[in-house]
Amino acid sequence: MPDKARHRYQPDLLLRSRRGALKYIIEVENDPMRKALVGACVLADYSVKAMRQRTRPALIFVVYHENGKKQIGNFREKLVIARKYCRNLSSIQVVTDDEFKEMRLR
Repeated sequence: MPDKARHRYQPDLLLRSRRGALKYIIEVENDPMRKALVGACVLADYSVKAMRQRTRPALIFVVYHENGKKQIGNFREKLVIARKYCRNLSSIQVVTDDEFKEMRLR
């Protein structure tokens, strides 16, 4: 994910465990597009399912654009619905760049 044969989804950053399992999918959002967030959730979920790995990674959207930060509540509301259908992801979060800096990813 992605691979040479299929380029369905190309996230900004993938973090893996020491054993190689995908742990985090990170998307950096520079444009406040709510529909793009939900679409990325569905694509990430489908891609993880296609990988057939045992662990379920977390999907994190990092919003750093000022207009996006103003709409972060709207983003979070949209993702409540996406979470119900994305069963191959352990969690879906939308955070500001400042909140992301404070996160401890393990």
